[in-house]
Amino acid sequence: MLKRGISLVGVLITATFLFSLVLAQDLEQASDKTIADPGLTPDSAFYFVDEFFDNFGSDLEVREEKIAEIKEMIQEGKIEESKKALEKYEEAAENLEKEIKPEEKEAVLESSEAITNVIKNIEESISEEDKEEFVDNVIQKEKKIVVAVEIASKIKDLCEQLSELDPKKYYEVCKS
Repeated sequence: MLKRGISLVGVLITATFLFSLVLAQDLEQASDKTIADPGLTPDSAFYFVDEFFDNFGSDLEVREEKIAEIKEMIQEGKIEESKKALEKYEEAAENLEKEIKPEEKEAVLESSEAITNVIKNIEESISEEDKEEFVDNVIQKEKKIVVAVEIASKIKDLCEQLSELDPKKYYEVCKS
């Protein structure tokens, strides 16, 4: 029983340490306005820790991190491992597209551009049979995210204009 407790404490300390490293790297990368650092990759024995902490991150950040993981795995020739990161990217991208906020417009546009550039840069390293999955689908998803944020932003602007013109109508139409 004591050994289990010590092991659990060791895992928690390791997880906390790894999380702080990933967070520090993400903050450093954010200042460069580039794609996030991959942190732990799917080929790591501790990848489950990365996935756990992704549950607490924003979909905007998680999708960048997953693209960075995909890039690293593809550069190392680990296509199967990169598919695991691609699956997580798709989940985060889908969530972002559905729940996008107009206030995130600049960050989303910048992030989408960075992701598209990364994918285009690794396109040559991907086999023809994997290009649709890794390149075409990601670029298509990023285009949908850009359209979603543009629409959300336009709706916000229209609702603000309506609030000035007719507050009663604003509360009927825009407060949902």
